[in-house]
Amino acid sequence: MLVLVLAASLPIRLANAGPSAEPSPVQKSTADALFTEGKKLMEAGDYAQACPKLEESARLRPGGGVQLAKAICHEGQGKLATAWNDYREALAMAKHDNQPKREEIATQKLVELESKLSRVTVSLLPAARAQEPTVTLDGLVLGAASLGVAIPVDVGAHVVAVSKAGFVATKFDVVVNADKENRSLEIGPLVAAPIETPVLPPKPDLLPSASGGNAGPWILGGIGVVAIGVGTVFGIKAATRSSDAKAGCPNGVCVDQAALDRHDDVQRSARIANLGIGIGSVAVAGAIVWMIASSSNTKPPGSLGDGLGTLSAAVGPRDASLGWTLPF
Repeated sequence: MLVLVLAASLPIRLANAGPSAEPSPVQKSTADALFTEGKKLMEAGDYAQACPKLEESARLRPGGGVQLAKAICHEGQGKLATAWNDYREALAMAKHDNQPKREEIATQKLVELESKLSRVTVSLLPAARAQEPTVTLDGLVLGAASLGVAIPVDVGAHVVAVSKAGFVATKFDVVVNADKENRSLEIGPLVAAPIETPVLPPKPDLLPSASGGNAGPWILGGIGVVAIGVGTVFGIKAATRSSDAKAGCPNGVCVDQAALDRHDDVQRSARIANLGIGIGSVAVAGAIVWMIASSSNTKPPGSLGDGLGTLSAAVGPRDASLGWTLPF
């Protein structure tokens, strides 16, 4: 437990303090019961149980008697710095209340404990002082005036923490093993905290991929190109045989079976050419539209099976029809 003593201010505080609120009857009775129980436990040597009761009694009903008893209890616990602080407050109260016997006891105890106190000195190196960090000892902030001063502390473990915004906070464990032990801690400059760079989500891949959804438009375009090629071949075939077919079937009447077969073959080739070029043109156009739509949408189309849309075609004896529904 850290103890900082402001002995010089205590008599002034007590002498200048105005009238405090009178404890309620319940507070008085509770404080008296705690005081009585605490003294019994202390006389039995059970300081661990006695001191909390005396502390609570002093909180509920402050007074010179319970303050002196609290000091004696903390001394019995081995918390000499805490007891030293309690005795200084008890001395100020005894002087204020004109209690010479208590004043004598507190004065003697202060002289006795002074040479037994352990102390911790916390200081900053010049580079650390320039950073003006916040320094705490057991949770108590140490101002600039407290740095470099030997502060009375109880035997045991203590924690010194140093922090400042933008720097890595640091903690030091200071262990005081025995009475009269003096420990010193010099603290160097703090290390700047690493700057965290925000991680941006990856941009969607808009390039075609053999395994991704964007392969769909390329496959559709390829089908269209093949269909146009097939239609072109049959179109050339129909064009080159058209004159022979017309010669064998003047005015739409064929002179023999061979002429009729040539006429039907030309008509069939023409229909296939129209259908192939029509399907191919629609497929290429659909692929282009699909690519444009994909480039403005981070979510790619679905799988190849349901991403190519629906194609419908019909071929009649003299004409052909084509329908295509794209998946967007």
